[in-house]
Amino acid sequence: MTRFAFAGFAVAMFSWVTVHSVMSGLQKDRIQVLLDEQPHVLWESTPRLFDDDLKSRIDAVAKRHGASEIHYVLQTEGLVELIRPDERGRAQGAGIVMRADPELAPGEVAIGGELAMMTDLTKGTELRLRSIWNLEGVPLVARVSDFHYPRNFQDAKQLVSVSPADLESLIEQRGASSRIEIRLPDPERAEALRADLNKLFPEHWHTWRDLNRSLLVSLALERNMMALAMFFLVVLASLALYLSLSVRVVERTRQSALLLALGARMKVVRNVFLFEGFVIGAIGTTLGVVLSLGFCWFLKNHFQLPEMYYSRSIPVDVSGGSVLGLTLLAMTLALVASYFPAQQVSKIEIAEALK
Repeated sequence: MTRFAFAGFAVAMFSWVTVHSVMSGLQKDRIQVLLDEQPHVLWESTPRLFDDDLKSRIDAVAKRHGASEIHYVLQTEGLVELIRPDERGRAQGAGIVMRADPELAPGEVAIGGELAMMTDLTKGTELRLRSIWNLEGVPLVARVSDFHYPRNFQDAKQLVSVSPADLESLIEQRGASSRIEIRLPDPERAEALRADLNKLFPEHWHTWRDLNRSLLVSLALERNMMALAMFFLVVLASLALYLSLSVRVVERTRQSALLLALGARMKVVRNVFLFEGFVIGAIGTTLGVVLSLGFCWFLKNHFQLPEMYYSRSIPVDVSGGSVLGLTLLAMTLALVASYFPAQQVSKIEIAEALK
């Protein structure tokens, strides 16, 4: 029975520390992707012209908060149609996001890798592009010149880059911007910057947390629910320890009564069982943590997912403070589980036990 309690603490702590480290790593990695790929403060609306005075005031407010990048971008949602010489009309179509890229020449487009794979696109494929702001206008006909592979899966699936001249021609508006993208060295200053920008230009400003609120809530909820499930594993291990010590107290009733009859103090006899239970929990916990740290090291440095996955590595974030906190919590539960069986010693009737 004692071996089951020991194994229970080892398995529970191995699972708890491993899951906590992997979930923390996944959450931090996903947030880092958002911070790398998305603006920290964003204005987005229909394409419009910004005069030089308003631009300079917006730039001044952003730079006062230490902005490292400020971009006025033309971007629009639209439709892409594949033109194949062996088929009549539209062969395939998809909803896309078109973004102006100054590095592209007129007539060239760069396609997200996932979109290219989904629609079987190759370099040189001819496309017909339409903007939702001007569906009745003349479509843009261009050829695929390159592919891009952002870490953000949604961009890889939807983003199509075109030259600024082509996109302006497509929406029939010159010099317009539909987005103002601002990046900061410290993304946590985004909320303060948004508040100041709203005073200057009060519409449609969002921080990176606003843009990804549902994802951030989902990540936190997933992590907390997994932590709760692992906590119940430790509770079950504590219950196994409680049952194991309860049986040992009963089995050693005669020995305990003999010690008490020879003059041992009740507190000392109780502490024998309390110490035994704590040692079982502590050794099982330590073993589980050590095995988990080794497994996390292996996942982080040597484990690779198959090529079919978008990201082949498993991010693992082992926090010393978190591991210490989980270890102390498990040992506390082991101590609590040992306390109640140890208290049963005080109920021993010495004369009755020695008959």
